[in-house]
Amino acid sequence: MKKQEAEEAAVAIVETVERKESLKKEIGLVEKMLSTYREAQETLEKRLLDLEDDLTRKIAAGEAKKELQKIRKEIVETQNKIKEIQKDIRNRSTRLIVLNKELDTIQEEQILASREADKKRKEAEGARKKIVWLESPLHPSNILRWAVVRGPKLITILIALVLVLLAVRVTSKRLAKMVVRHGIGTKEEREKRAHTLGSTFRGALSAAIIIGGTLLLLEEAGLDIKTLLGGAAVIGLAIAFGAQNLMRDYFSGFMILVEGQYELNDVIKIGDVSGTVERMSMRMTTLRDLKGSAHFIPNGQITRVTNMTHKWSQVMFEIGVTYKADVDRVMGMLKEIAGELKEDEEYRSAIIAEPVMLGVDLFSESGIVIKMLMRTKPGMQWSVKREMLRRIKNRFDAEGIEIPLPHRIVYQRLEKNET
Repeated sequence: MKKQEAEEAAVAIVETVERKESLKKEIGLVEKMLSTYREAQETLEKRLLDLEDDLTRKIAAGEAKKELQKIRKEIVETQNKIKEIQKDIRNRSTRLIVLNKELDTIQEEQILASREADKKRKEAEGARKKIVWLESPLHPSNILRWAVVRGPKLITILIALVLVLLAVRVTSKRLAKMVVRHGIGTKEEREKRAHTLGSTFRGALSAAIIIGGTLLLLEEAGLDIKTLLGGAAVIGLAIAFGAQNLMRDYFSGFMILVEGQYELNDVIKIGDVSGTVERMSMRMTTLRDLKGSAHFIPNGQITRVTNMTHKWSQVMFEIGVTYKADVDRVMGMLKEIAGELKEDEEYRSAIIAEPVMLGVDLFSESGIVIKMLMRTKPGMQWSVKREMLRRIKNRFDAEGIEIPLPHRIVYQRLEKNET
């Protein structure tokens, strides 16, 4: 009760301070507006004097009546504006007086509230000291109550912790198999990937469960776990600084395996390195390029992967012909060659969609470029491309269609020998 009263007194002080600050802001705004109005009044009064002097001069000079009426009208308008501003100044000045009185009242309330808060705080502190011994864990009644109340809960938490760990051990492998069930690769490769994921799941979940269960036990035992959490945070920070690259490699490898970004035997490009995926682990990916060189790339350094054999592949043909060739005839011939290749028994299963003729794509320096696309099964694009280019070359030779070559013209200047 005393503590609540002290808190209410503190809240009252905060509210008083907020009201005081709000009033100060409003007073400052009113004072700024008053200053603006007074400056405007001075400006208008100077303008009025100038207009009256101008009127006197023009009357003496015998100016036209129309011009004099115009000046008199402007004088009347200026006088009216001065009256309006004077009215606003009186209103703002009255408001400023009221606000200053309210500010004095609030300051008095703040002093009274501070005294009352100090009184309530001292009373609450005295009440707290009286119950310290009764709430102490060393009090005999508290020890007995702890054994009766917390003992069964601690035993229950221990049993639940053991059961959950056993369940994780049983289900982690099944979960990993479900994740990689539809992945690309042989049964042995999928089982190996499932074993890697299963071990990762089991280790991570077991560590999290043990840490969480230990904290629950300590909290249920009545210990303050905030200090332990603070120490664990410092230790974890030190470990993170020491092994952050290794942890990043494992986490990136885990995400690659789970998301199926690439599998064994996929042809991929990582950075400026291209090759076939020869080996995958949670920490590293091994690529084998066409020269036979093996590239070992830590998973944490992989920021972008280009998978050239993911689900399906595609070949883009850019066929160049000379400017004198009939492009409609050439495009028809290319579609015919692609259709023949698609019906070929050897390549029928490799091509999975009808060829797409995009048409004339470029006027180059030496000829015209025609572009066409063919979609194939993963990894079959290179063999299809090689066979298609072979057939195009043979057909062009048979039909007399020239493939353009770069031309260069050299001009030579001959000079007469001087005699």
